[in-house]
Amino acid sequence: MKYQYSVVDDPNSIFRKIKLPDELLVIEFLLFDMESFREPIFIDCLNRVLSGESFRECIGGNICSLEVGKVHTKVTNLFITDGMQESCMIETIALKKIIEIWITENKEVLR
Repeated sequence: MKYQYSVVDDPNSIFRKIKLPDELLVIEFLLFDMESFREPIFIDCLNRVLSGESFRECIGGNICSLEVGKVHTKVTNLFITDGMQESCMIETIALKKIIEIWITENKEVLR
């Protein structure tokens, strides 16, 4: 995996958290967004674009929205406050790998 990460237990949640570098903080919000649905709501969209079934897709959750391209994906935090990161660009395949790690770490609590 291209990015350093760690997996931590949160005593206030049934989900294990993926901690990422500061420049990818918005991705942590995306993972939190998936927790509220108890499923990896963004993975199918990424797979369609990566497989070539779709050229580009946009999808939103409760906290984040994604503009998915074959090479890069823009993740936007919809609820920013002063000092918070609004968005980040990440390689689409790297984002998929992060979500797959989240799925593996939380498979027992997902639908």
